[in-house]
Amino acid sequence: MLTTIPVRKAVPAQRDAILRICEQNHEENGQFGLSMRKVEWMVDKAFNNEGAIIGVVGRDQVEGIIMLLISQFWYTEDWCLEEIMNYVLPAYRRSTHAKDMIKFGLRCSDEIGIPLVIGAVSNE
Repeated sequence: MLTTIPVRKAVPAQRDAILRICEQNHEENGQFGLSMRKVEWMVDKAFNNEGAIIGVVGRDQVEGIIMLLISQFWYTEDWCLEEIMNYVLPAYRRSTHAKDMIKFGLRCSDEIGIPLVIGAVSNE
């Protein structure tokens, strides 16, 4: 029986694991060059409570992450919670991690009171 592992807000001690997962995500799905400086900037926005949230899932290690950004589309003054990335390490893709992280995003959206915007980016 599969048991659901709760998604929780990332803590600074998980920063290195999160950065490695961001690199793996780019290797698999990246469409442009990778700037680790920009990746670190986005990750640190979450740890500094600057309009970003990172959720992590996994028992003893980080097995997947969801990155969310409070943002606005170019044509509106309305705010949304934008999914920047939802990535599960290949070894855990048979789990419910991806769906659980979407539920985490929905919970954050409800708590903040702005809509969650999710889309798929893939090279396939």
